[in-house]
Amino acid sequence: MEWRRLFEAEVVERGRKYFRAGLVKDYHEDGGYVSAVVSGTHEYEVLIKIGEHGEIRKTACDCPYADSGWNCKHMAAVLFEYDKRHDREKVNLDARIDIKNVKDEIRYLRRRYLGRYGYIEYWKAMKFAAEVLGYLDREVHILIGQGELEDAFELSSFILETMCKTPMDDDGEIMDTMDSVSLVWHEIYEKADGEMRKKMFDWMMKKMDAGKNEFVVQVVEEFVMAEFDGKSELLKKMAYCEKMIEKYNTDEIETGGIRWVLYKVKIMKQLGLSDAEIRKFYDEWSGEAGVRISLADWLVKNGEYGEARDILEEIIKKSDLCYYIDTCGRKLDVIYEMTGDTEARKKILLKMINESLDDDRDLYKELKGLYEKNEWYNVRGEVIRGMSWHFDKAYYYALEKMDEELFGLFREAKSLDLLKKYAKKLDEKYSERITELYKELLEYEMLRSMGRMDYQRIVKYLKSLCEVEGGEKVAIELVEKWRGEYKNRRALLDELGKFERWLRF
Repeated sequence: MEWRRLFEAEVVERGRKYFRAGLVKDYHEDGGYVSAVVSGTHEYEVLIKIGEHGEIRKTACDCPYADSGWNCKHMAAVLFEYDKRHDREKVNLDARIDIKNVKDEIRYLRRRYLGRYGYIEYWKAMKFAAEVLGYLDREVHILIGQGELEDAFELSSFILETMCKTPMDDDGEIMDTMDSVSLVWHEIYEKADGEMRKKMFDWMMKKMDAGKNEFVVQVVEEFVMAEFDGKSELLKKMAYCEKMIEKYNTDEIETGGIRWVLYKVKIMKQLGLSDAEIRKFYDEWSGEAGVRISLADWLVKNGEYGEARDILEEIIKKSDLCYYIDTCGRKLDVIYEMTGDTEARKKILLKMINESLDDDRDLYKELKGLYEKNEWYNVRGEVIRGMSWHFDKAYYYALEKMDEELFGLFREAKSLDLLKKYAKKLDEKYSERITELYKELLEYEMLRSMGRMDYQRIVKYLKSLCEVEGGEKVAIELVEKWRGEYKNRRALLDELGKFERWLRF
């Protein structure tokens, strides 16, 4: 089913990401209809009608993009799921795939996109990636279904190397290829026998030794260190790690070399080395924060909570890096919970909320759960005010029904987007103040607006203003005022006319 031609290339790629992430839920087929729910920022319902010969007859999704008449990423994700489920049936119908011919097709495709200048511009890069990865989704998966694992591995590896060596203005396409090929390799590995796994391992070790392309080496390295747990393979991996550690010691590897120490620790554990040997190696690298964090994890598994706690607390104390505060904080939270230290949990959760790089609502929920109801009522304002700027404070004020604080945030931020998002959360007694703030911000926005896109954005806010009690009257007054002040701006008058028709409708 060649459905990709019905979608923009970038939409296909986004749909692929959703499919790969397992976001297609509640998938059903019934009488030519395919239905599913796709989870993302929101959950969207998708319905697709497929004809007798596999052609798409109708598509529907309740997301805003599809409402505008376009085929969306949610539909693409569901169609990827459809292809996956029907590959086994198609395998029996398809003739044997000649991977030499497929490789020639991909080479031709690459030459065509590179053109006379030998470079792919950003606006073509996503289309190129979509076409190349189409071979991964079709031919490679058919080969896997036919049990031709060696051919599937060879072709998927060729696709990876082709993408990674192609000069182009990359906007994530290479990373998407790396992720997609890695997933295919894991699928092949799970189905492979010992001989096939050995071929994969030998090929990957050679690629790591050659080190010609950093992207290929990266995906190969991560795969090798995640799989291949036979004793002979572990010993070869250990020897490779030791070689890389030596390079790190002699400054041949400037950054990121500490990962080889952590890989070696993992392999030592897999080989069943004694705790004394593992601890001795940890202590040799005790100056590295990443190694000390790994040591703390190991100590927790061995039930030595006190030393693990001391290590993590020291890292946080000596580091001002948010990464360490977040990583160590989560581990400390677990230790404090296991040891029953509620006050310490409160402090570390609060510190993470104050300094985190993500708006992690679970942190807030967990902290709130540690307080009695009355006690939380007294501290919640301080908690929200102290949040790092990555947190959406308006969400938490609305959650706690702290209306005065929420309105104060509106006035402070002077953001129409924030007002549109949360104004309806306020009690009706704030309606007049909200409409006045809308009016103030919209008039300021109009002074800065110069083109149709700006005017369309203003109309969007006018519509949200109408949802507030008394807002429609204020919106009409603003439209009448602007019609007089900006009577020569045809694009503005056109957009205001559309707004007035929307009001009448």
